[in-house]
Amino acid sequence: MLQQRQFLVYPRWRGELCKHNLLLINDFLSQSQSTNFIVSHKQHIHYVKEHLIH
Repeated sequence: MLQQRQFLVYPRWRGELCKHNLLLINDFLSQSQSTNFIVSHKQHIHYVKEHLIH
């Protein structure tokens, strides 16, 4: 019974944590100086966020 509850709760918790981390990373990159490296990462993060939302 307990194992089943953990299985149901865990994936949602992990998903929320992942989205929260993406927002933190995006904020950090937005405040950083714009370099080619950062710009490419921002584009990648934008793609990942769009993929998660849809």
